[in-house]
Amino acid sequence: MATPKKTPTRRHTDPPDGTVATDDTFDNQGSIDELELFTAAIARWDCSREKLKHYMMVLFSGIAGIYAEIESNTRKERGL
Repeated sequence: MATPKKTPTRRHTDPPDGTVATDDTFDNQGSIDELELFTAAIARWDCSREKLKHYMMVLFSGIAGIYAEIESNTRKERGL
Protein backbone atom coordinates (compact mmCIF):
# COMPACT_ATOMS: atom_id res chain seq x y z
CA MET A 1 0.00 0.00 0.00
CA ALA A 2 1.37 3.37 -1.01
CA THR A 3 2.04 6.00 1.59
CA PRO A 4 0.11 9.17 0.78
CA LYS A 5 2.28 12.20 0.12
CA LYS A 6 1.33 15.36 1.85
CA THR A 7 1.65 18.73 0.19
CA PRO A 8 3.83 21.26 2.01
CA THR A 9 0.68 23.06 3.14
CA ARG A 10 -0.82 19.86 4.56
CA ARG A 11 2.41 19.02 6.36
CA HIS A 12 2.44 22.50 7.83
CA THR A 13 -1.10 22.22 9.19
CA ASP A 14 -0.63 18.92 11.01
CA PRO A 15 -0.98 19.54 14.75
CA PRO A 16 1.09 22.69 15.18
CA ASP A 17 2.97 23.47 18.37
CA GLY A 18 0.64 26.45 18.81
CA THR A 19 -2.20 24.02 19.49
CA VAL A 20 -0.55 22.89 22.72
CA ALA A 21 0.18 26.46 23.84
CA THR A 22 -3.39 27.53 23.08
CA ASP A 23 -4.85 24.55 24.92
CA ASP A 24 -2.63 25.15 27.94
CA THR A 25 -3.61 28.82 28.00
CA PHE A 26 -7.30 27.98 27.98
CA ASP A 27 -6.86 25.32 30.66
CA ASN A 28 -4.50 27.08 33.02
CA GLN A 29 -4.05 30.79 32.40
CA GLY A 30 -7.03 32.76 31.22
CA SER A 31 -10.06 33.91 33.10
CA ILE A 32 -13.43 33.55 31.37
CA ASP A 33 -13.44 37.27 30.50
CA GLU A 34 -9.90 37.12 29.08
CA LEU A 35 -10.67 34.02 27.06
CA GLU A 36 -13.84 35.57 25.62
CA LEU A 37 -11.81 38.59 24.45
CA PHE A 38 -9.14 36.31 23.00
CA THR A 39 -11.72 34.16 21.20
CA ALA A 40 -13.35 37.28 19.74
CA ALA A 41 -9.96 38.51 18.49
CA ILE A 42 -9.22 35.15 16.84
CA ALA A 43 -12.67 35.03 15.24
CA ARG A 44 -11.98 38.41 13.58
CA TRP A 45 -8.20 37.87 13.11
CA ASP A 46 -7.82 41.32 14.63
CA CYS A 47 -6.77 42.06 18.17
CA SER A 48 -6.72 45.84 17.86
CA ARG A 49 -10.14 46.25 19.51
CA GLU A 50 -9.41 43.95 22.42
CA LYS A 51 -7.64 44.71 25.67
CA LEU A 52 -5.65 41.48 25.68
CA LYS A 53 -3.07 40.81 28.35
CA HIS A 54 0.53 40.52 27.21
CA TYR A 55 0.62 36.72 27.24
CA MET A 56 -2.56 36.63 25.12
CA MET A 57 -1.00 39.07 22.62
CA VAL A 58 2.05 36.82 22.37
CA LEU A 59 -0.17 33.80 21.74
CA PHE A 60 -2.30 35.70 19.20
CA SER A 61 0.83 36.86 17.36
CA GLY A 62 2.19 33.32 17.27
CA ILE A 63 -1.02 31.88 15.86
CA ALA A 64 -1.30 34.68 13.29
CA GLY A 65 2.31 34.03 12.26
CA ILE A 66 1.65 30.32 11.73
CA TYR A 67 -1.31 31.09 9.47
CA ALA A 68 0.61 33.80 7.58
CA GLU A 69 3.32 31.24 6.86
CA ILE A 70 0.73 28.69 5.69
CA GLU A 71 -0.77 31.32 3.39
CA SER A 72 2.63 32.23 1.98
CA ASN A 73 3.55 28.58 1.36
CA THR A 74 0.19 27.92 -0.32
CA ARG A 75 0.64 30.91 -2.63
CA LYS A 76 4.12 29.68 -3.58
CA GLU A 77 2.85 26.14 -4.24
CA ARG A 78 0.15 27.49 -6.53
CA GLY A 79 2.34 30.06 -8.25
CA LEU A 80 0.35 33.03 -7.00
